[in-house]
Amino acid sequence: MNCPFCGAEMIQGKVCSRGALWWQSESHRHRLNDEGGLVAKLNGYRVTAYRCEKCKKIIVDDK
Repeated sequence: MNCPFCGAEMIQGKVCSRGALWWQSESHRHRLNDEGGLVAKLNGYRVTAYRCEKCKKIIVDDK
């Protein structure tokens, strides 16, 4: 994936947390997690993301 900000190649990885990851606005809340069930409880929450080394941006892939 190329960075939409600078065009450089991005590195695929995961954003991880021991607790839940959420995106929230005033009226909406959405859990971010690629792994479900027992795996999420044991390993924590993880969501696919892409990081640009050049401009230091991270883009989350919200499936």
